Amino acid sequence: MVKAGRRFGNFSIGFRLSMGFTLILTFLLGAMGFTIYVRDREAFIEEFTGRGWAVVQAVNGYAYQAVKTGNRELLNGIVNSLVKEKYVMQVALLDPKGRVVTYAGSRIKPPSNPELSSAGKSEALLDEKGRVKAVSFLSPVTSEEGTVAGYLYVLYDFNPINDHLKKTMYYIIVNYIIACLAGVVLVRRVILNAVERPVKSLLAATERVSIGDFSHKLEVVSRDELGRLAQAFNTMMDQLGLLFGNIRNIMKDMIQSSDLIGQRSSYIEQYDGNGLDAGRKSELMKEINSAARRITRMGNQLNSLVQQFKTDS
Repeated sequence: MVKAGRRFGNFSIGFRLSMGFTLILTFLLGAMGFTIYVRDREAFIEEFTGRGWAVVQAVNGYAYQAVKTGNRELLNGIVNSLVKEKYVMQVALLDPKGRVVTYAGSRIKPPSNPELSSAGKSEALLDEKGRVKAVSFLSPVTSEEGTVAGYLYVLYDFNPINDHLKKTMYYIIVNYIIACLAGVVLVRRVILNAVERPVKSLLAATERVSIGDFSHKLEVVSRDELGRLAQAFNTMMDQLGLLFGNIRNIMKDMIQSSDLIGQRSSYIEQYDGNGLDAGRKSELMKEINSAARRITRMGNQLNSLVQQFKTDS
């Protein structure tokens, strides 16, 4: 069975680099989007809570006078004016024992006898899916001396914040997808021009070398490692071209000298018994010796050229 790493190694280097950079880009964009969402969510919750406490504390003095005097009209005016505030679902005024005196807003009656606290408290109300749907604020209604006359209960609707966070998440996801697609295209284009095309050109030139074509030259388009590699490849092709040109010339001369030796030897062999004069025979032997020396000299040159190739590791 072929291992996964080997299967992945069958893809081109450009594809693997593009895939690697795309995964890194996707991870970074996802982490950045998630961080932005969490930061915005925390900022909204903090602002929402601060707004709730600010409203509750702003009406403390009016509420104290209304609860202390028992003025029903003033009590109703306070809860009715507060319920018109943005995000406010329900407002109630409680007596010191936690019993509801008056309320406005939601048809559901506010809780009686809640857990009272002189410092005030806030509580998140969850829906069936465990998400925050509302936040309640319970603050004591006190005088300047700190006397508790009752409690102010305000219920804030958190659903608009949830809707805004959903829209924020939607826009983050859309922008994330668009950025990833644009990043894939740009990364692929950069790697194609900077890496894949030079490598493919080098591969094509190497294949031509394998069939004996040393005339191909690579275009040097940059000064980076791939550019220096292309320049070194061109230099190698020039040196190999010169080397094989010298070998070809030496072999041509060796063939000519060998043919000369063969011709002169045949001539001597043919006319030696028919009265070949000594002067002519001596001249032919000199030509044969000269050709033999040339063959020896060219053999040494060829051996010197061959020794330039390093075959041992």
